[in-house]
Amino acid sequence: MLAFIVEDEPVVQSSLATLLSRWAFEVTTYADAEAFAAVAPRSPYLLVVDKNLPGMSGLDLVTKHRELGHDFEAILITGYADISSAIEAVRLGLYSYLQKPFEMDVFLADVEGAAQRLRARCGTPPRDQLLRSACTDLQLASTELSALASALQQPDAPAAEEHLASMQSTLLNAAAALDRQLLVQRVTAGQVRADPVALLPCLHGAARQFAETARQQQKSIVVEAQGPVTVRGDAEALAQTVRWLVELALGHVVYRGLVILDLETRSEQAGLRVVAQAAENHRLTEEQEEKLTFCRRVAEAHGGRLAVESYLEGEGREYVLSLPLAPGA
Repeated sequence: MLAFIVEDEPVVQSSLATLLSRWAFEVTTYADAEAFAAVAPRSPYLLVVDKNLPGMSGLDLVTKHRELGHDFEAILITGYADISSAIEAVRLGLYSYLQKPFEMDVFLADVEGAAQRLRARCGTPPRDQLLRSACTDLQLASTELSALASALQQPDAPAAEEHLASMQSTLLNAAAALDRQLLVQRVTAGQVRADPVALLPCLHGAARQFAETARQQQKSIVVEAQGPVTVRGDAEALAQTVRWLVELALGHVVYRGLVILDLETRSEQAGLRVVAQAAENHRLTEEQEEKLTFCRRVAEAHGGRLAVESYLEGEGREYVLSLPLAPGA
């Protein structure tokens, strides 16, 4: 779905564009209303527009495009709210009217509501509400953005740079969380690709990702493999599956315990074993159960299976992922 941001503050424009692009919108930004008005499409789109812009105001832009018969939903943002403009926004049928600094979960809720209206008119299904779980990180990004805006008004440049770095880090974390939720949604819908995927790099990638966590907890991760093993499937989904299986195994392992990543082939099957050695078979949390469910769905979507078994007569736990080998592998 198309989304346009008309905002003359570069930091705000960039932040909102990042969020909307991660929300699966095709985003284009403009610094003034005239530039957008010259190229605005007639097809349905979401418009996020600042009220106070150089030249044509945001309200004038909405008025013009309503008169031209464009199909869009608009969210008006402003640092200077007033009664008259709020009344005008209602009269023009804007979806919402937000005063800066606004909370990102409120903004994204309005974005989703406006998008649902557009989808209803286009006959497309609504998005999965699972995407909401990324809003905690996005709320942190909103807080950082407000702090940055305040710092930029002060002569202390290092403080502003510190806030900017913090905000960028928070936005990256939020984007990664949202990417994971989009992946879960795609797998749940059965939308997995069928490309050749080498499993060994997935194992090494997961081992590197959790190496520091394991070290701090006095635990170890060991990769054992016969050699390159290739399956046909969705590289992103399989890599996330391996990461979450390693994370689950680390959760079982006690102090100075060991997680073993073993990869082998059996007939036409690739076998990945993630073993939690010297581990406690504790009850999984709700979040851990959701991750395990995702891993099972990935296995089934690839024509395989995931088994959870006891290891060495109860001294540990192992996750065994079996997948068909790629033809010719």
